[in-house]
Amino acid sequence: MEITAQDAFKLGFLARCAEEKLAGAALEARLEKIAEFNKQSGGLVTWSPWDASSSASKLIGDGAGLGWKALSALYAVPPAAAIMGGAGLGYGAAKMVEPRVDDDELKAQELATTYRLYAEKAKDRKKMRKYRLGQANA
Repeated sequence: MEITAQDAFKLGFLARCAEEKLAGAALEARLEKIAEFNKQSGGLVTWSPWDASSSASKLIGDGAGLGWKALSALYAVPPAAAIMGGAGLGYGAAKMVEPRVDDDELKAQELATTYRLYAEKAKDRKKMRKYRLGQANA
């Protein structure tokens, strides 16, 4: 026997209640919350754990009205917007603080670094020559 989406939802709801060790008045309060939410949503939730005649298509969404999938997608928008907005603000702040470097200035810095490197190599070669000549005279 295959489990329908409605039965899977009921099983999940009851398993959650069992995990939270709800019984008696606490379980009835949870069912009252579902009934109150159903009234506030205008009949969006038509399921009760004891009502076998409710349709799962109203919970999942059959294209008529706002279903659970669309509702859960709406709840995903604020965190996604916060993440994207934070990333955008961070990138913008980094670009504002980043120093602007001109291409000509960059070429001049690279050339100066290269000349400095050649000068150090020339000094090292001169030291090596003096060292070799000093050993040869000794």
